Amino acid sequence: PRLTVNGGVRVDVNRRFDELLNIHRQKATMVQPRIGMSYMITDDARSGIRASYGRLAEQVNGRDYMVTFNTLGAVE
Repeated sequence: PRLTVNGGVRVDVNRRFDELLNIHRQKATMVQPRIGMSYMITDDARSGIRASYGRLAEQVNGRDYMVTFNTLGAVE
């Protein structure tokens, strides 16, 4: 075939719970669809066109800026 189409879906379920303040920091389900296409221009497969699309989601990482601590370690 001269045209190839690929598709997929990635689902991430993220749950972050702050035990100190007894609240959910993040509670999300992210659906990330993807699709890719490849078209062979010449019969010897030396030249082709490719295209892709994907929706990306990012999990909150690193320092949680919603909570700051003073020098004694207590929540402000």
